[in-house]
Amino acid sequence: KTAGGGRRRSGTGNKKSSAEMPPLGMDDATAEAIAASAVDIATGGDGDVKAPGERKSADPRFKQFHEDRWDYMLSEMLEFREANGHCLVPHTFPANPQLARWVERQRRQYKLMNDGKTSTMTPERAAVLEQEGFVWDSHDAAWKEKIGDLRRYRAQTGHTLVPSSYKPNPHLATWVKCQRRQYKLYLGKISLLVHVFCSGQIKPLHHAMHSENVSQHFIFCLTF
Repeated sequence: KTAGGGRRRSGTGNKKSSAEMPPLGMDDATAEAIAASAVDIATGGDGDVKAPGERKSADPRFKQFHEDRWDYMLSEMLEFREANGHCLVPHTFPANPQLARWVERQRRQYKLMNDGKTSTMTPERAAVLEQEGFVWDSHDAAWKEKIGDLRRYRAQTGHTLVPSSYKPNPHLATWVKCQRRQYKLYLGKISLLVHVFCSGQIKPLHHAMHSENVSQHFIFCLTF
């Protein structure tokens, strides 16, 4: 059981083990070694996830109460997943603001670890979070979720012209308006760059380049 009295889930069933789900941003060989090590550390080598107080940290920076606290917050996230079907805890989550802050902290610390900076994230913790379906990029996940909603709306109506006040899914209506606004801003920036370039305010690095090649180079830069 966790420090909060709940039972820690071991991710059994059809879920992949942490050894099969390596942390993001690592090559396969490194990820496999890290995942295998994480499983040994978390299970004590016998295949069973240890309860707080039994599992010892391999990182000398952490005392046992640090591990117990981390395990407790993990159990809170798993309870959220059980209730909602995913681990995408909102940035503002009134029901459990402490969990929302903890989730954001894991993302921030994970980035620091991948950047080679001092971080409280460890390969073991990253592997455990990966196993449980943790969402590292919340913005990308939210965008994909709304794209799914838009596709379902199109399948039902035959178009993507979501009304400004769409009562069945007001969040989708707001998101669609935001995409239109952002697209206009994007076109405005492109238009400004084209104007500055064509007016001669930006000179090609190689003056000997033919105009056709310069245009192609400019388009290539805008693409990326």
